[in-house]
Amino acid sequence: MPRNRTARSGYGAKTTTARLTRTALLLLLCSCASPGDDRGVGSEVEAVTLRQSLTIDAEFGEVQGLAVDASGRIYVADAMNHAIRVFSPAGEPLGSVGRRGRGPGEFTRLQDVVVARGDSLFALDIALQRVTAYSLGDLPSLAYTTDVSSRSGGSASYSLLVPESGGFVVQYATPFASENLDALREIVLRRVDGGGGVVTDSLLVVPDRESLVTRSPQYGHSVSSMPFGRRPVLRLGGDDRLYYGWSDSLAVGIYSLDGKRVDRVGGEYPVHPITQADIDALLGSFSTDFSRQLHRGAIDGGRVPTTKPAFKDFLVDDRGRVWVNVVTGDDTQVSSDQGLRYASRNGDGENGGGSPWWVFDRDGNRVAEVSLPHSVALHLVRGAEAYGIETDDLGVQRVVRYRIGD
Repeated sequence: MPRNRTARSGYGAKTTTARLTRTALLLLLCSCASPGDDRGVGSEVEAVTLRQSLTIDAEFGEVQGLAVDASGRIYVADAMNHAIRVFSPAGEPLGSVGRRGRGPGEFTRLQDVVVARGDSLFALDIALQRVTAYSLGDLPSLAYTTDVSSRSGGSASYSLLVPESGGFVVQYATPFASENLDALREIVLRRVDGGGGVVTDSLLVVPDRESLVTRSPQYGHSVSSMPFGRRPVLRLGGDDRLYYGWSDSLAVGIYSLDGKRVDRVGGEYPVHPITQADIDALLGSFSTDFSRQLHRGAIDGGRVPTTKPAFKDFLVDDRGRVWVNVVTGDDTQVSSDQGLRYASRNGDGENGGGSPWWVFDRDGNRVAEVSLPHSVALHLVRGAEAYGIETDDLGVQRVVRYRIGD
């Protein structure tokens, strides 16, 4: 099958140029079009509220994935503890499955967890290059493992997509090595069956996230996150539709599992320049002079973007709506123990700049805007509930759940 390369919105010209409450949250609904809308805004919208209904503070090590089954049980992929931790709908710990190792049901680098296909649970280990499947009950019970290592290049990476029609969609990326540091990097999506055999090769080929490569005469080279770098986001929605967006714009393409684009939502978005205040905040956040000097050299050398991306992330809810976490002019980036993170120059809260999520309906209309603290990353929206991970300034992570509506 020929390689199907997606349109890279902004990846060529724009990126090259860019380089030279825990309280009740009001769902803000708009009644007029604004920059970034592609098809306008629905004329009839319902004002609802988003209220925090649950916090799970369970001394997580490193949360890499979050899933919820039909009964409301919550599954957390804790990479540092090499386990999938299970909680009741009320947040009570029910136990965990997995431990460090290479045997069946063991993990070396747990990357993602997904509930799909008959309420089964699937986990991706990017070190062992395999998917582990579980049957759900009081605790997940091991069903089988699937080797997803690639024989045609790249390593299984990022998130796991599980179509209802069978098999898996796996994202393969080329690991960094000294000989390919400056090469254009890509992600190849392949659909594999339950035995790991390739059903569709090069389902989509998209650019990999931008990374900052720095070199030092004393320490050699290093690879880190690009400040305000662009990245791809790939999600699986209802009817086994793939959603792909390159964060340089709000245009999210919708594809069938044979790689054909069938629709899109979103559109253009106002360009927000990176200001001197943003640069000062970034450089001032590094804990060592060495990191500060490397990034200063990259900025002075024109290797860092001069504009901010359009969005940080997006997800697709069970109603087919696309929730896009847009970047505002007030957003800046600072260094933390978890790498670069977004923050607001004015802080979160009623008078500060929260992190807005724009909601597009199935027809592409922007129908709502949700403002969340920068510390919360939504992972899924199902029914009247939204689930996310909150990370505080010390790197402590908590599972949070919100109730949508009164």
